[in-house]
Formats: sequence, C-alpha cells, structure tokens
Amino acid sequence: MTEEQRDQVLALLYEDLDVTKNLLHTIKEQVKEQDISNYPIFVASDLPLAVGSLIVNKKDLDTHWYFAASHLEEFVVKGLVAQDKVNGFRELYKKHSKELCVFVINDEAGDFVFIDPQNNPGDFQD
Repeated sequence: MTEEQRDQVLALLYEDLDVTKNLLHTIKEQVKEQDISNYPIFVASDLPLAVGSLIVNKKDLDTHWYFAASHLEEFVVKGLVAQDKVNGFRELYKKHSKELCVFVINDEAGDFVFIDPQNNPGDFQD
C-alpha cells in the first residue's frame, strides 16, 4: 500500500470513527473488564471477514468499513500474528493503551494502526 493509499484509507477510517468511536471504546473496556483479553483489536474491512464478531455493518450505519471486535489471542490462533511476535505486539499495545488498536484490511493488504479518534487523520500512530 502506498503512502497516498494509506492516507486515503485512514481518512475514511476517521470518518467512520465519528459514528462508531463511542461503541468501539465501550467494547474495548468491556473486553478488558470481562477478562476476555487485555489486548482488544478492532478489525476494519471493506468486506465481511471471518475474524472477530461483527459489531458494525457498513450497510446499516452507512459507513465505509465493516467493524468487528477481536483480540490478540484470536489473531494468534488464526495465524494473523505469529507466536514469536506476541511479546513485541504486547509492548507496542501498552505504549498505545489509550488508543484504539485497529487492524485495517483492504484489497488483501492489512496493517495495524493505533489511533486516537479525537485526533485528526494526520496524527495517527502506527
């Protein structure tokens, strides 16, 4: 994915976060409080995927992305995060603990981003 394509993807993601950020934040807190995982991950995709539990259908909310709730443990089981990368992921996650961890997948390319929905699209952390 080129930098320009990535910027376009993130701009669309931020548009959707205007609609979904309260829901995503609530789910993130519930996943932690219910001891499901200390590492909630949201999956944003342009097509429905078999990862996580669908929480936002883009057709229902008129968003650009489908959103699913998942977590690090599911990503390891499904082979999306290699076992030898788990500790590094956890360290990175802790550095961005106040942000939302989103795995954005589009056109068969995927990338993790940590975003604060209060910031502008140019202020994302990856």
